Amino acid sequence: MLNAWSESQFLFGSEVQTYLDELLDVIIAIESAQHVMEDSQLEKDEWSYQVKRKWDGVKRLSNERKRLVGVFKPYMLMDHRRIGTATEWLKEKNRLRLSYADEKQK
Repeated sequence: MLNAWSESQFLFGSEVQTYLDELLDVIIAIESAQHVMEDSQLEKDEWSYQVKRKWDGVKRLSNERKRLVGVFKPYMLMDHRRIGTATEWLKEKNRLRLSYADEKQK
């Protein structure tokens, strides 16, 4: 998750980065609750609190799968036009320029 989070800023828009920040916070909360629960000297109330905290995080991650598709969908559709080469770009610009000329030039 840390790798996905750190590389997302270069691959996706800011909304994906924000979304992954939220997921990483949930994962960190789950992991920290697990580490606290492993302490054998916890009082019953504290242990119960950590179990609830961990369970809430797991439920949140489970529910996020519904939102996940919507966040990444614009980047995965590939319905946008392919980025052209420099030569293609120059030809297109020249075609546009010629379309405004009084007489067609070649």
